[in-house]
Amino acid sequence: IVSVVLASYAPFFFDELPESEIRESRLLLILFGGTIAVRMLFWPARGILTGFHMTTVTAAVTAAGDLLLLVALFSTLIFGGGLSNLALAVLISTVVTEAVRSVFAKHATADVTWTSPS
Repeated sequence: IVSVVLASYAPFFFDELPESEIRESRLLLILFGGTIAVRMLFWPARGILTGFHMTTVTAAVTAAGDLLLLVALFSTLIFGGGLSNLALAVLISTVVTEAVRSVFAKHATADVTWTSPS
């Protein structure tokens, strides 16, 4: 929400920049804000894996996600992508990494049953 608000007020913050760069800064604010939102949305999966003492799984998913991000950033640069393309690559790799982490967390809790107190 904060990144959307900041993006809407970007012309006031960056009034000395040309309009094309203001559009780029708005897009960057939204993409990086989206990346933070995705991380926050999937944060419980990290806690579940840590709580079940599956730190090696957490570390492996993080390493694989970082490798995916590295490949995505290099590919973006090789094919002539700009700053907004790099931000999009970060967002996509974050979504993929956190989705994989969530699958592992769901698998870790497959045998857990929830009961309500009576």
